[in-house]
Amino acid sequence: VILPTTGLEHKIFMKPFMSYFPNAKAYVAPGQWSWPIDLPLGFKVEGVLQDMDPNVPWSKEIEQKVVYAEVGIGKTSEVAFFHKKSSTLFVTDAVIFIPPEAPEVLKAYREEENKWKKSALMSCFLGPPYVPSFDVIAGKLFVSPVVRTFIYERTPDETRDWIQRICQWRFRKIIPAHLDAPVAAGPADLKEAFKFLDVPTSNPLPDGDMGPLNAISKLLTLSRLVPARAADLL
Repeated sequence: VILPTTGLEHKIFMKPFMSYFPNAKAYVAPGQWSWPIDLPLGFKVEGVLQDMDPNVPWSKEIEQKVVYAEVGIGKTSEVAFFHKKSSTLFVTDAVIFIPPEAPEVLKAYREEENKWKKSALMSCFLGPPYVPSFDVIAGKLFVSPVVRTFIYERTPDETRDWIQRICQWRFRKIIPAHLDAPVAAGPADLKEAFKFLDVPTSNPLPDGDMGPLNAISKLLTLSRLVPARAADLL
């Protein structure tokens, strides 16, 4: 069982899951922590994931590359996996793909107009959805605004290095943990999604929708809980 990130929304399910499979071996991304009290994970850890580790049970079929960074009060990490036989890249939060059309599970119900677009926008921006913005982010590989704002724009060097190392793999599709998958995409598409690390004006996000995230980000910066990003200093 693999916990490939320090993200709370993934980590919170690990302990109860492991309790149902007491004989399973758990491997985790480095830097696991909690705040305000740094509590233990509550399950036995077989190993901490490292770059290209030949000792993990899946090393002959799947390769892995890790990003790790200090972000103020805590740590952040994610592990990307490459399944060699299928040329598939597996990531957790690095990128997402929002389909222009609602998933089949929603089409089966009589939903209000634009319900899918509103739901997708709210999950990305944590604020009231502005439906015209949907076309800006849908139908392409891109970095979630939440992860971009709170992690990647604060750890650009570590993130850039990770993406460069991932792109050494010749993957032809990506399977993220969230939203649509698989996504037909290769190294060039992943580099394009992270272009904002080198060219801040690229990969623009809708200004109106970014209000809540920008406000939270500036508050965290002012509190000195996390390092500043360029947008917070304007």
